Amino acid sequence: MQRVKHALVFLLVAGLLICAGSSIYYFYGYKDRFWIEAFSYLPIIFGWLCFLYPLIVVHLTFKNKNSGRPSAIGTAGHAIFFIVYPAWVVALVAGFIELHVLSDKRVEKILASDEVGYSKARVVRIEERRTKSVSRTYAVIEYDAAGERVQQAIRDESRLYRPDQEIDIRYAVKYPDMFALVGSK
Repeated sequence: MQRVKHALVFLLVAGLLICAGSSIYYFYGYKDRFWIEAFSYLPIIFGWLCFLYPLIVVHLTFKNKNSGRPSAIGTAGHAIFFIVYPAWVVALVAGFIELHVLSDKRVEKILASDEVGYSKARVVRIEERRTKSVSRTYAVIEYDAAGERVQQAIRDESRLYRPDQEIDIRYAVKYPDMFALVGSK
């Protein structure tokens, strides 16, 4: 009974961490800030690890009860866990993909509203950012929006942008650092 209580606590904590991290990314992921990604991804990953813990406990308990005597039930139990663990990884990856899709849809919806402003952005610099094993090129732009100066980055794999180049953008009046290039969706 004690293990069931621990498992339920871990599942509750997992749900809270996943919801907290997902909310941070959903509402603030459009900003070009490393700490926002860190404060959103870390709770999500720890939440999924907390979700995995009860599964591991059940698996090890099941394995220890059936150790020493091979049986069809024991073999089936191990086969089920070889399905559960990969499903956990798939759910984790699918959750991140869905989070990005929902966040992008939110940004598109806000930028499609009537509360947008237009501005000229200037490319301040071109920079390389290393993520995992890939290096990506970004054009860092700066623009005035609703009385404040905003810096954001645009992926520039094709190297279309040059320093001091001007680009037409539209931005959300309510969220000045949420922008899109004029002529793009």
